[in-house]
Amino acid sequence: MMAAKNLLRPADGSPINLPNKEMALGIYYLTSIDQELAPRQNVFADENEATLALDNGKIGMRQEIGVKIGRETLKTTPGRILFNLQLPDSMRFINEPVTASIIKRLISTSIDELPEEQVVELIDRLKSFGFTGATFSGLSVSVFDCLIVGEKAKIIQRAEKEVEAIEKNFRLGLITKDEEKRLSQEVWLSVTNELADLT
Repeated sequence: MMAAKNLLRPADGSPINLPNKEMALGIYYLTSIDQELAPRQNVFADENEATLALDNGKIGMRQEIGVKIGRETLKTTPGRILFNLQLPDSMRFINEPVTASIIKRLISTSIDELPEEQVVELIDRLKSFGFTGATFSGLSVSVFDCLIVGEKAKIIQRAEKEVEAIEKNFRLGLITKDEEKRLSQEVWLSVTNELADLT
């Protein structure tokens, strides 16, 4: 389990520890619908009945089914049911393919609404669920599957100018060596995250 601290980036307050890459891909896979599987016509009485049918091989993980959740009858999938079981009751029921931006929004909401320990447990559950999904899917991503961002050179050039200005401030005695090092690291960390998001 991850430590219950440093949940937010000091620079911009966004969540620092998110299920990403393979984990996000696995969550997306499990919460998407397999168009090759025909929708199940009968309606399951509740989430437990649907997961039992999944465990017994009667329905597929990504097959569209009808299930009663609370007072509503939803068209959903067993994968979405399992995903929602990872969430606190107050954050359920997400009934769409779960993308990285939805995961980020969920973690941000949980940071605002839940005690820190529960946020940490949620992140750990989502990571485990995502790795399970990635394994289940059999998908893999290579560095060669990623396209080089057209603006990469401009973004790096901009960062180099920012670092140059920080170094100039150090030479003028406006900041200490520690401040220069910290500010330069923040610039490059920001660039790394920006390029990762664009890629």
